[in-house]
Amino acid sequence: MQQRYQQAKNAIATLQKRQQQKQQREEDNDNNKENQHNDANTLTDAEEESMVVGGIAVHDALTAMEAEESVRLHLKNIQREEQDLLEEEHALYMEKGNHIRNLKRVASEDGSRFKSRPKLHGRYVLQSLLGKGGFSEVWRAYDLVELREVAVKIHQLDPRWSDAKKENYTKHVSREYEIHRDVRHPRIV
Repeated sequence: MQQRYQQAKNAIATLQKRQQQKQQREEDNDNNKENQHNDANTLTDAEEESMVVGGIAVHDALTAMEAEESVRLHLKNIQREEQDLLEEEHALYMEKGNHIRNLKRVASEDGSRFKSRPKLHGRYVLQSLLGKGGFSEVWRAYDLVELREVAVKIHQLDPRWSDAKKENYTKHVSREYEIHRDVRHPRIV
């Protein structure tokens, strides 16, 4: 499109130059009252019809300007369409990322030992897995006592661990519990 636009501009410049040359020759002819023509500077009908810009035959400067405007508008429409396609591509990319994350979450939920969604401590009904770490899972749950949605973090010990590692992990979880216990927010249990 840029090439067609440049062709249109060049055609306009060429036609304007040719028209100026033609006017100059006519003025010279009128002033000299001679009817001599310089064949090198004379435009034949074939030369005038030979210019084509953007699929439009250009015969004069007005037609060339129309061709230039047509190419410019077409270029602007193509650029707008390209921008729309880029925005649509970005939206699809984001949707794809969300879909992949949801697939991973569902796969993790299906692999969880809590996939049957048991009621914990007679109070929390697990609804869906929010995230999973190395040895813990965070679930969206419903608190039957407070009648509200909450997040529940469930820590799991690996039975293959040594007693020392289990004890160290338990201390880590206890410290985390102490920190979380002091946080006051209606959605944190």
